Amino acid sequence: MPTIGTLNEEGVNVDLYIPRKCHATNSLIASFDYSSIQIAVAEIDPNGVYNGQSKTFCIAGYLRSAAESDHAINRLSISAGIIRPKSGKPQSDKKKKKLQVKAAAPKAAAKGGKAAPAKGGGKPAAAKPAAGARAGKPAGKKAVAAKGRPATAATAKTGAAKAAAPAKPAATKTQARPKSAPAKKQ
Repeated sequence: MPTIGTLNEEGVNVDLYIPRKCHATNSLIASFDYSSIQIAVAEIDPNGVYNGQSKTFCIAGYLRSAAESDHAINRLSISAGIIRPKSGKPQSDKKKKKLQVKAAAPKAAAKGGKAAPAKGGGKPAAAKPAAGARAGKPAGKKAVAAKGRPATAATAKTGAAKAAAPAKPAATKTQARPKSAPAKKQ
């Protein structure tokens, strides 16, 4: 194991402060970086029992604030041989069947069978509204809500509720009260 710091003639470390390095970015971790961490990951034998050794990883605070520390620790653990890299999940039977059907569709179209689906996943194209018509609104007479504006879905719902509610009396204008005169001293 290499020694870190300055050693005197007796082999004792004489440095007052030895800065740490981030294992993921290989940059120095400042002494005032209070969000940096140092994790000791235990090594285990094939039976899953702790063998008394551990691997230490230092992660800088800016990696943690950027939400990259999990990925960095996983990458470092894979390179240290602590965990195995996981290749993707095997495809499920449903996905395999869908891929087979999509691959068979162009062949059937070439033989004169069904037409191949469009790039959009085989969905039919929606009819375009006429010029001046709004998308998603029925053609014909426009429903008129209160105050002469066209009704929307929101005003149609609230308009029915307002019609059922009793009308409130109009607010009356209150007269300003005269200021009371200050109390006279006797």
